[in-house]
Amino acid sequence: MSFAQTLRYLQKIMLAILLFLLILVGWFGVRGVTTESVEAKKMSDLLGLDSTVLHREIDHMQWASGVSSFLLNKNESTLSVGIDQNKCKLGKWLNDTEQKAFAEGLVPEVTGLLAKIKTPHADLHASAANMQRLLSEKGGDREVSSGDLLKIYQAESLPAFAGVRGTLHEISALVKEHIKEQEVSLGIQEVTANIAQVATVAAEITQDITDVHAAANELNQSSTQVQGNASDLKGLSGSLEQLISGYKIA
Repeated sequence: MSFAQTLRYLQKIMLAILLFLLILVGWFGVRGVTTESVEAKKMSDLLGLDSTVLHREIDHMQWASGVSSFLLNKNESTLSVGIDQNKCKLGKWLNDTEQKAFAEGLVPEVTGLLAKIKTPHADLHASAANMQRLLSEKGGDREVSSGDLLKIYQAESLPAFAGVRGTLHEISALVKEHIKEQEVSLGIQEVTANIAQVATVAAEITQDITDVHAAANELNQSSTQVQGNASDLKGLSGSLEQLISGYKIA
């Protein structure tokens, strides 16, 4: 074999090696992008789940606000809050097998909590049904039924509400643990990019904060009897504002 032939042979080998390396680098790159995409999708799903839990707490803070306002306004003879546990957003979420499986897939530890919350949630809506039933029995007379309505609220509504809210907090804490783990997995840049995808969620929560503040102010102005609920509403709106500020991208 001549020198020229040897050189051409070596060139072919080097070209083949270079082509192999390019393919290898491309494969690792695609694999890396795919992995990052999967991890980013998981982070987005976790943030969405966290937002859902927050919204369900807001829903029931507003529900409790509606009951409190009803008790304060003796001119009302009909309770306007939802009575059917299966028709509220939390009830629909708990009864949706796909959504439930999705949440449990993301955060397996919430499985027991999703079962646990059903009892106080049912009791909460049942307390409103009991109030409405009492009113009907008293012919809608608020003066006659006022004391008994307050007893139902204190003995049934408040404990059930505490159970629902407490369990939602437990779920939220677990979700946040997984979010922190995912932040470590993704890195700061990926997390920042992913947070940009949930800007619409932050906007929705901003609107909810406005509603919560309004309800809190209304309760504070109405009576000191429900100041505890008003303070809870303000505290929740403050925590939501902190959450949104955490979503801001530097």
